[in-house]
Formats: sequence, structure tokens, C-alpha cells
Amino acid sequence: MMKSKTVLVTSLAAATLGLVSLVDTAGVLPFSAQTVRAEITRTENHEVKSKITPGSENEKIYVDMTVQSVPGSSYAYIRADLINKNTGQIAKKEALGRRFDAASVPRTLQDSTTFSSVPDGEYYLKFYSEDELTSKTLHIFSGISATFTVKNEKYVNPLETSNKPETPKQEKSTPTPIPKIQTGWSGNSYYQNGKKVINNWVFDVHYNSYYFINVNGNYVQNAWSGNYYLKSNGKMAVNERTPDGYRVDASGKWIR
Repeated sequence: MMKSKTVLVTSLAAATLGLVSLVDTAGVLPFSAQTVRAEITRTENHEVKSKITPGSENEKIYVDMTVQSVPGSSYAYIRADLINKNTGQIAKKEALGRRFDAASVPRTLQDSTTFSSVPDGEYYLKFYSEDELTSKTLHIFSGISATFTVKNEKYVNPLETSNKPETPKQEKSTPTPIPKIQTGWSGNSYYQNGKKVINNWVFDVHYNSYYFINVNGNYVQNAWSGNYYLKSNGKMAVNERTPDGYRVDASGKWIR
């Protein structure tokens, strides 16, 4: 009788181990063998150039993204966030993106985006990506588009120096001083035009980093926000391994 129990327990253990192995092979677990990547020994930076073309009635824009090459034998998925030029806040995360397969010659791909629910203001696109590692060299792709205006949820025009004659300014006898509106950090909180940011992402141009502001108005530390990890200084982790052992790519996104 004791021998039968031993055989039964051993069979159940083997079956359970086989089930776990099947689940892990399917890539469900974050530590699956499918997420193992080569150790990085060298980093190469690549510029993403862009050209913006307005769509019908300026309700959307078409963006040509150009890279000189995509080294290696895999691909790079280039994304772009829509950033408010004056505040550094993300107006639209992953506004567009395209996959660039490996190539030794310049490649140009196009994607589009709209401005639904985007407040009036001046904006630019921030491009970022890294290739899917097949070697010990990490190829990082980045770039910034020309600045443009959004008004009434429509694209207006690039903010470039033009040759248009300036309209003569009418002198006022008693000019009214314009009060300064606070935009930036105050302790652990971030203010946009004097208003405290709550439960949203911001991009700080000075620190060149993303931060996530929680419902209490403070930046998140040592924690995940969705697929993105915020470090002890509040900065979003990029191209590194988090303290709990996961890896994030050039956009800060958890590599599954």
C-alpha cells in the first residue's frame, strides 16, 4: 500500500512539472526562456529623421520616419510620443509607430496620427526604439520632429522662422504686466500652467526623462505603472534591468 502511494505522488509531481513547462514555453510567465536576450557589451545610437505632411482638412498628419540603416538580423519598432513643447507633458503616448526590418540602406516608413482630445498648444514628436537584440550590441534609435501647432484638434503649421513681414505693434501708454504662470516641479509634485498634474505622465526636458504623477499629485518611486518602471528618483527606467529582475527597452516598456 505504501509503495502505491509513493508511485501516485511521484506521477502527480511529474505531471505538474510538465504542465508548468508547457505554460512557460508558451511565454505566459515573464521569466520565460523566450525573454532571454544577449548581454549588452556595446551601444550604438541612430538618428530618426522625420517629415510631417498634413492630411485632409488638417485633422491628422502623416509622418515619414527615416533611418540610415537597421543593423543586425532582426528589427526595430520605432514609436513616437506627442510632447507639449512648453510643459514637457505627454499629450499622446505612442501616437504612432512602425516596424523597421533589418536593412543596410536608408529606409523610410510612414504612419499617421490624429489630435482628438489634444489641447491647443505647441507640440513635437519624440521618436524612440531599440532593435530586438540578436547580438551583444544594442542599437538605440531616437529623434525629435519639427515643432508644430495644434488648434481645435487640428494641425496648424510648423513653428519656423518665416519671411512674412511683421505686423507693426501698437504702443500702449500703460502696458499691463503679464503674470508668470508656474510650470515645473514643486517638491514631488509637477505643475502645468499653475495647475497640479494628477494621475498622468510628464516629460521633463531638463532631466530628459519621463515621470508618472499619481492620484495624490506626487511622482511614483520604486514601482511599476503599467508596463513601465519608475526608479527611486522618479525617473522612468530605460534600457536597463529593474530591481525585481525584469528588463525594459528604449521606450521604457517591459520586454515580455
